[in-house]
Amino acid sequence: MKQLADRQLWLGIGVGAAAIMLSFALLATLLGGEVIGQQSLAGALCACYFISCCAGGAVASAGKEGRLLRCILVWAVLYGAIWLVALSGGEAISFVPDGIYLTLSMLAGAVAAALVAPKGKKRRNKGRAAGKRAPRRHMVT
Repeated sequence: MKQLADRQLWLGIGVGAAAIMLSFALLATLLGGEVIGQQSLAGALCACYFISCCAGGAVASAGKEGRLLRCILVWAVLYGAIWLVALSGGEAISFVPDGIYLTLSMLAGAVAAALVAPKGKKRRNKGRAAGKRAPRRHMVT
């Protein structure tokens, strides 16, 4: 429960949401300019979802323990938000054609982010200066 209140996790979710919006804007521009055809729309959507989950997961798990859990939490929140947006429309939703590919691309992005996220730096012992040893104690006789 402590991880849900973590600022870095919510920053990763925000980065993932921003990446989805930016990639959709780019995709709409490419569709409008007829650079990408309608037949390759599903693949482009999968790439957008993959990139957004990968970016959000990498930010959420940078330098923290439990990197896979953080990436899965980012995936779950983004996936739920996408479903809420899809269900808020007035039209019937057809999940069958490409839904499994979209879900798997988001999950693959989260797992990829957990694998490539930078690890945290090791902390130095601040008790003594670097390179100096503790003073030797002499036995009292």
